[in-house]
Amino acid sequence: MSILVFGSTGNNGRAVVQQLLQQGADFTAAITHPDRAKLLPKGAKHIVCRFDEPTSIIEALASHSKVFLLVPFHEQMVAWGKRVIEQAKSANIQQIIRITAWDAALDSASKMSQLHSQIDTSLVDSGINYTILRCNSFMQNFTHLYGAMIKQKKGFYLAEGNAKSAFVSTDDIGEAVANLLLENVRRDRMILDITGQELLSNIDVAQIISDELGATILYHSIDPTVVNKGYRAQGLSEWKIEVLGSLTNYINSGHAARICPELMHLLGRTPTSFRSFAHQYKQC
Repeated sequence: MSILVFGSTGNNGRAVVQQLLQQGADFTAAITHPDRAKLLPKGAKHIVCRFDEPTSIIEALASHSKVFLLVPFHEQMVAWGKRVIEQAKSANIQQIIRITAWDAALDSASKMSQLHSQIDTSLVDSGINYTILRCNSFMQNFTHLYGAMIKQKKGFYLAEGNAKSAFVSTDDIGEAVANLLLENVRRDRMILDITGQELLSNIDVAQIISDELGATILYHSIDPTVVNKGYRAQGLSEWKIEVLGSLTNYINSGHAARICPELMHLLGRTPTSFRSFAHQYKQC
């Protein structure tokens, strides 16, 4: 039983790789360029595979029986995800574990959820055994995306108002995915909603971070137009800005304020609290 990990150098993918290493699994991390191997945990073997190069996907799937599928946020993400699934079926892959967007559905008000749902639908229809994890907002966003802002400005600026989310740690997600791939638990042909066990607003988050750092960190709720201006300054395409804006609106409407028990069952323990996360990552 050999596992191929797509999306292995992102936050969730690295967490999956780390857990598979710790559990002594036979796996290969798919990376898009040789230089990205340095982003993998020490000891992880890898293969270069690009979503836009079908031959490389076929070669990567060979000699593997299971797949973890995480598709990057890109205008071609739906086509890429469907391609991997089609080629996985041809390669007789036995199981695909996939991370998807929160509330992913074809009729979702979130464009991000709509896009991911198209891939999910292809997986469900493929006949391959699957488990799909629909994940709430990630705790690690506050280190990897907002960490520099928090350090430099003693706060973070988002257009999410006072909406609450059931934030989940990517470390917990990685452990859950590894448990599914290694059959420590089984959830065959199921779509699961993955959340933490507390509902927090960004004001709550700022207070927890302040407590851990021993300094005042503020959350600044700003207008979406200001966020979009920042995105454009970073060089994001109008397509990405539209999708991200739709996701923000979805969170603002309260759709992320839901706690589900599935992650607790996959882990066999209580998921990481935001306070525990903030304590663990306060140097980041």
